[in-house]
Amino acid sequence: MPWERAATLLRGFDRGHQEERLRDLAAALSAARCALGDAQQRVHATAAGCDEKLERELLDVADACKTAAARMGPTVRLVSAVCAAIGFALGRKPAVPWPQAQQRLRDFDRQEHEAKLRRRDEGLAAARSSHTRAADKVDAAHRAFDKIDLLNVVEAGQAAAERAQEYETVTQLVGRITAADCLPGNASDARYKDFRRLLNGEYQQLALEDHYREEAHDFATLEAVLDRMASVRLAPRIASRNLCAVAGGFSSGKSSFINALIGDDLLPTHITPTTSIPTFIFNIKDAGQRITLFNHTGGGVEIEPETLQQMTHDFHRIELRRLVERVSIYTPKLEAWRNVALIDTPGYTNPDGAERTFSDEAVALRSIWRSRYLIWLVDCERGTLPDQDVGLIKGFLQQRAPTDGEAVYLVLNKADKKPPSVREAILNQVVETCSKHDIPYFGVALYSAHKDDWYGCVGQSFDDFLKAVDGAEAVTIEALEDDVEAVFARYAKHHTDEQKRLTAALGLMNRLSLALEDDQPNLVRSLKEHQGALKKAIDDDKRWAQRAVALRGKFLYAVRGFITEVEAMRDVL
Repeated sequence: MPWERAATLLRGFDRGHQEERLRDLAAALSAARCALGDAQQRVHATAAGCDEKLERELLDVADACKTAAARMGPTVRLVSAVCAAIGFALGRKPAVPWPQAQQRLRDFDRQEHEAKLRRRDEGLAAARSSHTRAADKVDAAHRAFDKIDLLNVVEAGQAAAERAQEYETVTQLVGRITAADCLPGNASDARYKDFRRLLNGEYQQLALEDHYREEAHDFATLEAVLDRMASVRLAPRIASRNLCAVAGGFSSGKSSFINALIGDDLLPTHITPTTSIPTFIFNIKDAGQRITLFNHTGGGVEIEPETLQQMTHDFHRIELRRLVERVSIYTPKLEAWRNVALIDTPGYTNPDGAERTFSDEAVALRSIWRSRYLIWLVDCERGTLPDQDVGLIKGFLQQRAPTDGEAVYLVLNKADKKPPSVREAILNQVVETCSKHDIPYFGVALYSAHKDDWYGCVGQSFDDFLKAVDGAEAVTIEALEDDVEAVFARYAKHHTDEQKRLTAALGLMNRLSLALEDDQPNLVRSLKEHQGALKKAIDDDKRWAQRAVALRGKFLYAVRGFITEVEAMRDVL
């Protein structure tokens, strides 16, 4: 039969129902066997005393004896004849005295005994019929039990069909993700790719040839610009929102916390290990829920919430982060905080026994550092703020301007699993750790995502924190151009200063060469070598500065085009 028909039949297969039918057949088999046994006993019992010819002869003899007794009266000859007849018929001597035999003969009624024989024959026929029906039921039950192996085969087929359907769905999704093109009208994606190509190509090549001391710092600045562009290019609307990362170690409850915050079990929470794809959640006015996966070329694929729930780090042996760059979720649940975009970041640690890779941590850190605000979750069951958490929070704070104010809120999750006295001790210990490491915080609070309940805080409440984030003026994307300008301004100043220094040194060398006598050839030769090296260094600085000027123009062209395109698409995507 066609696969569609087979798949339909397999989907409709219910092993529980079939097993229930088999149990009913087993009960019927047991009852049939009992009925069969009873019928056999009845047949044997009836047939054991059933010899029709003998019974007919007995009736004839008894009838003749009765007739003879009526004619001859009570004579010895009659008694002897009756006794002899009965003895001959029964094969034994009568055990009753003559008077009793005479009375029985007088009471003998042939019709009555024939009626009894007919009833017995009917009973025997009924017993044989019952026996036949019971035997049929036994055979039917045996045939039904032959279907047990077939049920196992069908069940295996059903499981295979479900797995095949599941893999078919996965294959279709992977195909859609891979083949997805850049969103229509999203020209900012091209400018983003230009910027990335310049950073990873020409800029890195210049940095390898040059000896610029601040190269690592400036590269990090340009990479931060690229990250900001990456955050905005696939969802231009978040350009006007304050990014707030929800971060923490493995199993700290980040996704559960966001689900409780928006009042919707949207993000998967019972997955080991967690997805390593950053997920952006924000609100669009007068728009419904929309979930989009973006691949690394900027193509987007919309999916259903059920598919999002199934997405894992190892999605049916397919590593999704190699296909999906990010997940964007528009949800009306965040209507109260329209200027906030939450980022559900990957866990920077993995569970015990799970493989941990550098890229897992790198993805988590970049998601944290590209944000302006940070909600840091701590598993209350661990009882403290780990040193690694402290280092990452301080790393986040170093990326921000000191004038931005307190930007960290610590949530001690799973507080419902600790008694009140222990909760307070953990809260005080975390506050003490923050003070010890000079970590400014907006607040530290005890919380249970499972119960969506707060158990006290130090500092301001979490609601006040979200209000402050929502009310803060967002960093505009126009600042990206300023960051690029600052990088190349520092680079230009470095080479200008370096050329001045080298030119001054060359002038000194020239004056020294004039003062030397001709009888000092070795010193003159050494001095000329230094003069040549200085001239080459000055030429190199000029050449590097010229390349930097040209590269600056390319970077600014890319970032300005990106800003223009994003501004044009804010009300479209």
